Amino acid sequence: MTGREVPYPPAFIERYSELLGDELEDFLEALKRPLRRSLRLNTLRGEIEELKERLSYLGLEPVPSFKYAFYTSHPAPGSTLEHYLGLYYIQEVSAMLAVPAMDPKPGERILDIAAAPGGKSTQICQHMENRGVLVANEPNPARRVILTGNLERMGCAMATVTGMDGRYLRPPPLYDRVLVDPPCSSEGTIRKNWSALVDWSEGLHRRFVHIQRGLVKAAANLLKPGGVLLYSTCTFAPEENEGVVSWALERLPLTVERVSIEGFEVREGVVEFRGERYSEEVKHCVRIYPHLTNTGGFFIARMRRLEE
Repeated sequence: MTGREVPYPPAFIERYSELLGDELEDFLEALKRPLRRSLRLNTLRGEIEELKERLSYLGLEPVPSFKYAFYTSHPAPGSTLEHYLGLYYIQEVSAMLAVPAMDPKPGERILDIAAAPGGKSTQICQHMENRGVLVANEPNPARRVILTGNLERMGCAMATVTGMDGRYLRPPPLYDRVLVDPPCSSEGTIRKNWSALVDWSEGLHRRFVHIQRGLVKAAANLLKPGGVLLYSTCTFAPEENEGVVSWALERLPLTVERVSIEGFEVREGVVEFRGERYSEEVKHCVRIYPHLTNTGGFFIARMRRLEE
């Protein structure tokens, strides 16, 4: 029996039947299909057209609504000289959607509070054109080495790497925007890594919620009044998504703003799951499902710190 023939755990089917109803079969079938390889051209290393010409051997096909994102037919895009030189970053399409939703601007001061391996940090530098300050924080030493290497490879001169547990970062509120892309149950990565399903259990999300809440609380306190907190995960679990956002809205000076993503069919956040009622504001969040977008799964919430 191959990996993708391993049956879904009954509890997984039951859980997402409650969430998706008649779409369940399409959802489960989509999870079995391997992901298309995708990458992001690095405009810190050259203009898009120049990069496309140099990298034409990768068999590039544009991703809708992105200037710099492409599917590739190359069997090993991580093994090329151009990858080593930082001309592109291998990144799943759904994971590329968080940074545009945060909308970083040149000249701002930004914190990526759980930054490794660096996909979103390097993307932030790209959007900011290397003008401003990015603090890329990662507490795990081994993952911090990978993060530092990717920032250097991609030419992110504006980035500084720190090694704190993000939950214990303290004010003053220095940042215009903070990205919280925390550890999660990773259900949205099943297409890329089938072991995420093999290792799945009904209570898996409980391991992560307290970490996610702690990171969001710290991020809110580090934001300037009017600053943006972008919260994203690669899981479908409402407890880790709408549940964390709703918890934050009850306790922190935050409000949710509508996320608009062009070129992809997305769903709004759910306001109830298994008897737990969430804030109506979570409808402004977006859920990205593989059977709708042919990507991995993802969740994005854009929050703003209230003015004092």
